[in-house]
Amino acid sequence: MANGDEVGRLRAELSACGGEGRGRRYPDSLRRRAGRLAGVELREGRSIGGLARRLGVSAPALTRWLQSARAPTALVGRLRQVEIVPDEVATPTRVLVHGPRGIVIEGLVLAQIAELVRSLA
Repeated sequence: MANGDEVGRLRAELSACGGEGRGRRYPDSLRRRAGRLAGVELREGRSIGGLARRLGVSAPALTRWLQSARAPTALVGRLRQVEIVPDEVATPTRVLVHGPRGIVIEGLVLAQIAELVRSLA
């Protein structure tokens, strides 16, 4: 069983928040602590429902708190370092232009096509 003292303290703090039932507001710090405690319970093979009853909250609420507590650390494994490359360093994209009367311009980058059009104008 998760630390009994922590469950007791947390239950007292949650019940001191006033109100009853649906729509009851709990501070973020209490929700995070309850979520972390739920994670410990799950890792030790126990149910969310049992902890929810001991804390005096609903199992769906405790499940949401657990998911919120896991969210930041769950992203760490998925994040990848990226490098932003300025346009002048990136490889220019070659463009194929079909113009009037069958003109085809191929193998030039956009800046070169613009220069060609200006010189022909």
